[in-house]
Amino acid sequence: MVLSPPSPASSLASSWGSMSVDSESTGTILTTEMIATPYTQLLDRIEALCDEVEAAHVLEHPGEPIPKASQLPLLSHFTEHCPSLFQKKLCVNPEVFDKILDQISGHPVFQNQSNS
Repeated sequence: MVLSPPSPASSLASSWGSMSVDSESTGTILTTEMIATPYTQLLDRIEALCDEVEAAHVLEHPGEPIPKASQLPLLSHFTEHCPSLFQKKLCVNPEVFDKILDQISGHPVFQNQSNS
């Protein structure tokens, strides 16, 4: 997206040539310049920020590459290498998860005769 500042009134003044410029016209020129300069600076800053955003491809760089797989096998990887991701995904740290798993793993609701 390209934005251009409003055309300054000074170009208008130069086109008047030999005509005399009264104080009201000069005030308009100065007011336009006072608006155009900060506007141009703002556009430059916005463009610089857009360049920074486009250049930044990684928001969070993990220490070790995360393998792509189904979520269950990743839990053991996260436990060992990135506990913060484990906690982010399950909302509990790995130690608490293991204690809960130990308490519920023998419950009949988790038992069936299927191959799944």
